[in-house]
Amino acid sequence: MEAIAYPQTPLFSFSTEHDESISDDPVGCTDPTVHTYLGEEHPHANWLFQGPVLSLEENLVAIQEELMEENSSSDLLLAAADAVESADSDRARSVLDRLDRLLLAQSGSTGSFDRLAHYFARGLRSRTAHHGPRNESKLGRSDSVHNMSAHQMVQELSPYVKFAHFAANQAILEATDGDDDVHVIDFDVMEGIQWPPLMADLVGRGPASSLRITAVVKDGDAVDSVHRTGRRLSEFAESIGLMLHFDWISMNDGGDIERIELNSKRTLIVSCMMHQVQCPSRSYRSLKSFLLGVKKLSPRLVVLVEDELFRCSKSAFDSFSGFFCEALHHFSTTADSLGSSFCGGYKMGLRIVERDMLGPKIEDCVGRVEYGPGEKWALGEGLHGFEGFRPIPVSGCNVSQAKFLVGLFNRGYGVKHEMGRLALCWKSRPLTTVSVWVPA
Repeated sequence: MEAIAYPQTPLFSFSTEHDESISDDPVGCTDPTVHTYLGEEHPHANWLFQGPVLSLEENLVAIQEELMEENSSSDLLLAAADAVESADSDRARSVLDRLDRLLLAQSGSTGSFDRLAHYFARGLRSRTAHHGPRNESKLGRSDSVHNMSAHQMVQELSPYVKFAHFAANQAILEATDGDDDVHVIDFDVMEGIQWPPLMADLVGRGPASSLRITAVVKDGDAVDSVHRTGRRLSEFAESIGLMLHFDWISMNDGGDIERIELNSKRTLIVSCMMHQVQCPSRSYRSLKSFLLGVKKLSPRLVVLVEDELFRCSKSAFDSFSGFFCEALHHFSTTADSLGSSFCGGYKMGLRIVERDMLGPKIEDCVGRVEYGPGEKWALGEGLHGFEGFRPIPVSGCNVSQAKFLVGLFNRGYGVKHEMGRLALCWKSRPLTTVSVWVPA
């Protein structure tokens, strides 16, 4: 097979304002460059004085409806979430109908929150229609051109993807220092863009280095897409002289993971990317099942990259309304950060990202969260720490590299290093978190 030589280009091909507080020297860490791997007056105002006498309950409902006429989209969303949590479907539908009319009247608005409110409303309406959370989403499994272009735009114009991939890869490189043979189990390989930079670094160790990547395929995943990813990775590995073996395994429960063939001479690493802007949504039930199987394989390291809203080790919310309020803040912050990246001629690109990636993710998480009476809110069955694993601190080298990389983007972005975790932030609010775990 003829090798395909991917052109080597700087990680960023556009100029940005550099944060003077970030050192230009990443303290001897891997230089953040990457091979280019892929190729986007109210009508009821006088009700107290006219008509029949109303009951107290009817009066309160009428007052509430009048007040909602003047509420903002965020107020209406919170009122609808409260109604959903109370299992008051009629009130939820009434509030959401009012929200629809408000959003229609504001359809010319340029504010990102009002655009995203549509997706929050659809998630709430889904819960009302189905009387409970939806099944696991197929979000991100479309092969549409729009989804692909949205993914590429997020990858190139914002630090989300690069921060996650470089931090994870740095942890893998440090854990396998001195090892020639590495085996990575990838919980969600997607287009495989995480791995070419790691491949290049492994080649730098010596020509005898080899890499095996096992992609985990869930029910409903596009197997053809996984095959295409494998071909691209194999062609790239051949072009740089790396021995690569790519395979995949279908996972319906944790026991399936045990079918992975292991070689005692290879260092086993597990990579999990959960709920990232660019990634499909996965339930924590599937992650928990996966990790139960992984525990039996005794990997040297598990690297977990999570959307901060769904970070598994954070405290559970007391209610669905509490989660919903946090989701409003989280996704509006995410949209604000992306808006800073998609400036100038990329404003239309932001609309595509909102429509094809961020919006559907909002709808999915709002429509899928699970909450039982008398229980704290949790996603799936809940996972507050990995049974059988313990966290270890992210290295200083990884922190320095992350700060260097993020410093190349808008000054609103930053990096926090606390409790051993590494977080990408927008105006001090964590958005994406990287943590490293080892067997306990």
